[in-house]
Amino acid sequence: MNHAYNSTKSSTAYEQFLDSVDGKIFRDVVGQAFLFHLQRTQPQSQPMHILDAGCGDGWLAGLLAQGESLGSSYPRTPLGSLKVHACDAGEPLIKIAREKFPNVQFTACDLNKPLPYQKESFDVVTASMVIHDVEDELATLKNLAEVLKPGGRLLASIVNPYYGYPIGEWKRGLVGRLLNKKPSLRLARFYNQMMKQNRPNFEWRKNLGSHFTPLSTHITNASQAGLALTGLSDIYSETDSPTYNLTYQLHRFPIILLLEFTKL
Repeated sequence: MNHAYNSTKSSTAYEQFLDSVDGKIFRDVVGQAFLFHLQRTQPQSQPMHILDAGCGDGWLAGLLAQGESLGSSYPRTPLGSLKVHACDAGEPLIKIAREKFPNVQFTACDLNKPLPYQKESFDVVTASMVIHDVEDELATLKNLAEVLKPGGRLLASIVNPYYGYPIGEWKRGLVGRLLNKKPSLRLARFYNQMMKQNRPNFEWRKNLGSHFTPLSTHITNASQAGLALTGLSDIYSETDSPTYNLTYQLHRFPIILLLEFTKL
């Protein structure tokens, strides 16, 4: 598995997901959650410097640079002045990002290594579904903390490790299939079995790899990096879906969490 998405196969798989029905739902729901938290706390009179770390093809950085919520789930409060930078280890994805969002400054870099930015230069760092993908989470969090200003925030979305894949899977069984019912979320693998391994690898789908990390480890690593947990939100979909897709899943269970850390 390639966690940096710096191969053509992994980059293509990532792009295919983002262009799928579930990928579009993911971008809307998760993107609006990030925008809402920024809108809620940003001082409107001051420009905000943001780094989108592990930006992929730049979808979130582009949304932040646009500076306004587009969905109906959250208040439509325009953001103030934003200066958005973004980085990712995947060279193919950075190339795509530069073509899609020319108003964002993109840089290719490895989050496990010191970042090519000045220390204490960003008010906010965003990391959408990133920190459980990196090989060395503690090193990554230290690098992100280093470029944050004192009091700056890290907003990170992660898979809910207590009931998200690979711990939980959506199943409907034989009876459900016969009755044409939609799947429900069920325990798939025992949590303590996963805990016995050191950040075990798994694949969401072919060429899309990740790590399993318990919430306590995320918080402990952040604390060791000088980041204090100051917020935790469940990401829900405000609407349901008549078909089985990510809207249906997110309407029933918060399989994605949004963590807010503040630099001490």
